[in-house]
Amino acid sequence: MIWIMIKQTLIGFTLSLAATAVFAAPADEIKSLLEQNKPAAAYEQGRAAPGELGNPLFDFFFGIAAIDSGHPGEGVLAL
Repeated sequence: MIWIMIKQTLIGFTLSLAATAVFAAPADEIKSLLEQNKPAAAYEQGRAAPGELGNPLFDFFFGIAAIDSGHPGEGVLAL
């Protein structure tokens, strides 16, 4: 009985970590591309994830990517 509870707890913990990684991924990918001096690729990555708009971290990095890649209007709106 205790092993079942431990197993369920570990599964729940693992799933919660996986969910956190999934939600953080688009902003982290854009940030990484910006750090590699690839603003156009970062902008395209952000355009591919419209469901992330409204997430402050995503909006910040997407705004920078948009401005740096020649889309100042979108960048200002995102920021």
